[in-house]
Amino acid sequence: MKSKIEDLKAKDVMNKKVIKILAHANLMELRTLFRTRQITGVPVIDDYGKLIGVISETDLVQADTHRSKNHEGDVHDYFKDDWQSQETVMDFETHGLETDALQEKTVEELMTPWVVSAAEETPLTEIAKQMHQEHVHRILIINQKKCLTGIVTSMDIVKAVSQLNGKKEKA
Repeated sequence: MKSKIEDLKAKDVMNKKVIKILAHANLMELRTLFRTRQITGVPVIDDYGKLIGVISETDLVQADTHRSKNHEGDVHDYFKDDWQSQETVMDFETHGLETDALQEKTVEELMTPWVVSAAEETPLTEIAKQMHQEHVHRILIINQKKCLTGIVTSMDIVKAVSQLNGKKEKA
């Protein structure tokens, strides 16, 4: 690990194991992913691994209530709440998503087509600044081809700072 926080980049601390779903997956596959992984949101990628959006329970509820999907100026819930450790997963049928709709509709039809992301080479200090400005706890990391390569959470930053501080104390 590097010796100063200013030397760290997103790629140095990111988690490369990101749960994701393909855009052409149907909602039945999304429901299965949400239930088996006990999550409530996930990045959406195309067949080439390019990050093209996010989908969460919020998107499904909004589709059910026919509310506008214009999120400009508001950060998607995927980036705000602790979506990877939710204890309850939404009952899709409760929100009007019957079995037929789950098999016919694709993730791409309901996803939010914008994300909070940063490049692998982005300094960690900039990632932290972006999190603070956007009031979010996670940033998706992409490479030069816009392919999803990882995720940096606020806890990843805390861990990196803690490890750097530990090295300083030992010196």
